[in-house]
Amino acid sequence: MKYQEAKQDVEQFTDGDDVLRVFRGSITKAVEAGQKFALDHPRIQKKVTYETLRAGLKGETVRVPTFETLVDLHCAIDEEPRAYCEPPAIPETFDEFRKVALEYASNVWWYETLGLADLVRPASWQAQLSREGTPRAWPQVRERAVEWREKALKALDAWEHRLREKKHAREMIDTWVKDVLDKEGEIAARAEFKRLKQYDFIEYSGHNSFDPAKPDQEQFTFTEMEESDWLPEYQERLEAGWSRYRPDDPKPDRISRRLGVANFCDDYLVTAWAADCEFERHEAWDPFLRCLSGPERVVRIKVKRDARHALEGEEILRDKTKKYFDGRRVDEYAEYVWRWRDADELDTRVDAEVRDKAIKLGFAMVDGTVETPRELLRDVVQPIEQDDPQCPRGPYTIS
Repeated sequence: MKYQEAKQDVEQFTDGDDVLRVFRGSITKAVEAGQKFALDHPRIQKKVTYETLRAGLKGETVRVPTFETLVDLHCAIDEEPRAYCEPPAIPETFDEFRKVALEYASNVWWYETLGLADLVRPASWQAQLSREGTPRAWPQVRERAVEWREKALKALDAWEHRLREKKHAREMIDTWVKDVLDKEGEIAARAEFKRLKQYDFIEYSGHNSFDPAKPDQEQFTFTEMEESDWLPEYQERLEAGWSRYRPDDPKPDRISRRLGVANFCDDYLVTAWAADCEFERHEAWDPFLRCLSGPERVVRIKVKRDARHALEGEEILRDKTKKYFDGRRVDEYAEYVWRWRDADELDTRVDAEVRDKAIKLGFAMVDGTVETPRELLRDVVQPIEQDDPQCPRGPYTIS
């Protein structure tokens, strides 16, 4: 039975080649990135070995948590490829280039990506990258490397722009199309509307991973659109006067404010564990979305402190817990006071990382009324916090 359960709890990751292309063929770099993602997986309790992740990247069946880790890595590099493959600056001298080049990719990768077959033989190129000295073909090699880097950076800019465009096309289509209509006329507006509607017609598995060796490759694969797929909606929005249009009017262009207190608590242990958060948000005008936006952070946390530390005038409250001994119910009481503390007070680095992650997951749109899932912050604020800074409080993880 145990063997059957273990056999069923496996999956095959089929996108390993896409992941490895982003990492310039380096399994080591891909595994190191995967191990960081594994740290956040709720079912992985220890470091995933190099051999396990390597097997998954090579298409072998692995346990489901490992498979999910590789899927998360694949999604991350698709959404933010620059973080994993941004091209390095190309130095002036070959000795400096040698260090940068081999740190970024293998000599074979550079040889094929820069198309050096007409300049140097493979064996000679490998030897040149392993010893000091400047080869005669360095000026031509550098010229091609600089050209490749410029092309890759330009492609990454376009890649990121299209990703953001895809994410916000539905909410911004009225704004973007009306701008084109006002500036360039009806024909251009229809073309722009059709182009933006294409994001709704991406083929299954039609989101390609960025390949630094081939920065010109297509990012999305679309299914063919008929006129009936977009023209009726265009006419409808035109007749409605582009009702969701956002004017480019950044007034004010920057704002800082405190948000309302957001409560997070345990539904089943509400009297034993509860706390409030106060958030601070610094917003700036986003010309892409034409609105104020910005990150929020916890400023203060309202927590319980043991009643022994109560100050004069503070209200002392009591929590009752029911316990049974030898079939007899016994009520136990914990006395405490509510007190605000700064978010970073008593927090270790691990505490702060967990809290920030919990906020990101639970308060994507904080408005003072959203309740955070109880499992996210339970380990950040204890039922009754101690005043002693030496009191052990971690490390904590999000379950």
